[in-house]
Amino acid sequence: MRPSQSSSRTAIAVAVAAAAAAFAESAVATAEPRFAARYGAPCTLCHVNPSGGGMRTAFGRNVFEARELGWWAFAPIDPQLGEQLALGGDFRLAVIGQPDRSTEPLPASTLLIATPTELTAFPMQADLYLAATPIPAVTFYSDVGAGGSYEVFGMLQAPVAGLYLKAGFFVPPYGTRLPNHTAAIRQPIGFDPRAKDAGLEAGMIFGPLSLQAAVVNGEQGGSPMDMVEGLALSTRAELRLGLGPLRLTLGGSYYRAHGELPARAPDEEPDETVEWRAGPFLWANLGRLTYVGEAALRRLEDGGQLVAYHELTFLMARGLEIGGTWEYMDRDVDLAVEPADVLHRAGLSLQVFPLPMTEVHVLYRRYLARSGQPEDGQHEILAFLHLFL
Repeated sequence: MRPSQSSSRTAIAVAVAAAAAAFAESAVATAEPRFAARYGAPCTLCHVNPSGGGMRTAFGRNVFEARELGWWAFAPIDPQLGEQLALGGDFRLAVIGQPDRSTEPLPASTLLIATPTELTAFPMQADLYLAATPIPAVTFYSDVGAGGSYEVFGMLQAPVAGLYLKAGFFVPPYGTRLPNHTAAIRQPIGFDPRAKDAGLEAGMIFGPLSLQAAVVNGEQGGSPMDMVEGLALSTRAELRLGLGPLRLTLGGSYYRAHGELPARAPDEEPDETVEWRAGPFLWANLGRLTYVGEAALRRLEDGGQLVAYHELTFLMARGLEIGGTWEYMDRDVDLAVEPADVLHRAGLSLQVFPLPMTEVHVLYRRYLARSGQPEDGQHEILAFLHLFL
C-alpha cells in the first residue's frame, strides 16, 4: 500500500532530524542549498565532499533520494560495493537556445552565455565518483569528470564536533555552490567547476555552526601544479537557526590570493597578482517556499565586480517545483548612482523529478541592461537532463 504524502513527509522530517544529529558529530559534506534550507539540516547530510557537491552519502542515496525527490517512493539502488567502497555519478545534458543572441563582442565580465549557435546541446557534466573508507576515520575520494576535470583528496575525520582535515586537489570552500555554474555568484566571479586547487582544508560542524578554511596554491583554473609564488586562503562560515516555522541559514565567505607570476625574461620583474572576494549568503524556508540568496564583491588589481543572486522556489508537490531567479552584476564597481555597466538577469524555472534518480530542469532567462549594451533584451532557454546515483 502506498504511503500518503503527509506520512511520507513526517517520515523524512524525522529521518532528516535524526541523521542531522548523528552527522553533526561525524560526517562532513555539503548538500544542495535549497534542500538544506528546506529541512533546516546541515549541508553535511547528503554528500561526501566537504567542498560541496559530488558523491552522495548513504543517507542521500537511500533515504532522501528514495523518499523525497521522485514522484513516488521506490526501493533504492545502492551502489555500495562493500563495507568500505562505494560508487556514484552525475550526468547533465544541457541544451541552450538563444534565438536572438547578439553578434557583438561580449565584455570580459558578462552573465550572457557565449554559444556558438542559436541552439547548442552538450554534456555539461559527466562525473564518476569513488569513495573508499578503509577505517571509519579515513576516506579516500576521487571524482573523475569529462574533459579532464577531476577532484581527488584524502580526508581524516574526528569523532568530536565534526572535525575533519582534507588534503588534495579540490574546489576550496566558498559561498553557495549551485549546480548551475553560470549563476552570477559562480562562474562570473571565478568560482566555477574549473576553480580547483591543491592544498589543505580543515573544518568543523558543531550543532548549528559550520566552519571551513583552506590554504591552497592560489592556482585556479585546473592545474594541480603551483605556478604562482604565494598562497591563497578560502574560508566559509554558516549558522542554522529555527524561528518557529521559519528556518534560516546565515553565512559568509572570504577568499584572498596574493602571489607573483614568474618573470617572462631575466631582466623583467615578476607580475604581482592580487585577488579577493567576499560576501554574505542567506537561505530561508517557510512552508513550501524556499529562498537562496548571496552577494559577493570581487576585487582585482584593475577593478572589481559586485554580483548578487536571488532564487525563490515553491514546492507544488513531491518532485515538482517552480521558481524564479534575479541576478545582478556591476562589472566595474564605482560610486555612480546608475552605473552604465550594470546588468540584470531575470529567470523562471521548472524542476521535475519524474523518475528515480532523474531530474528535468527548464530555465528561461532574460537580460536587462542599458541600451547599447550587447546583453540588453537578450533571452535564452536552458534545459537540463540530470541523471544521478
